[in-house]
Amino acid sequence: MISEGFFITGTDTNVGKTTYACQLLKELNESGKRAVGLKPIASGREWVEGQWVNADTFALQQLSFNQPPMDWVTPFSFNEPVAPHIAALHEGVVLTVEAIMAACQISLNQAADVVIIEGAGGLLAIIVHMLSIIIIHYQLDLYLNHLQKNLCLIVIYVNIYLLQLQII
Repeated sequence: MISEGFFITGTDTNVGKTTYACQLLKELNESGKRAVGLKPIASGREWVEGQWVNADTFALQQLSFNQPPMDWVTPFSFNEPVAPHIAALHEGVVLTVEAIMAACQISLNQAADVVIIEGAGGLLAIIVHMLSIIIIHYQLDLYLNHLQKNLCLIVIYVNIYLLQLQII
């Protein structure tokens, strides 16, 4: 049962959320903890070896304990590389907080110790009808707290400045 959780968010797309999430997964799994990645929503996929693949989802899946199916890692994945709510609209998918939470429960009920959740876009990226990724964090936090008393998601906020400090 999941006993720890991290929510990786940032200022924008391409600030290093996946890099940080993957590093955490790698280190936690190497330390003997069973860590899995979850990115509830992703946009921007490419056709690779007969299937649509999102690069972030693939990276998280490859470093997750037992390499769960990609649709467990990212239940809502869209082809167009635009804001998720726009990509969903273009693909005829109606996103609701309830649908996202229901889809995430498969991932959250895996035999794992730690979940690393990566947000889409920036902290204020619209996900569902004028609601940002913050509402997804809040709902996931409530769900995990229900599963495991006193479990709260630790938020890691990634920004360009932090990445520049690391490069220097």
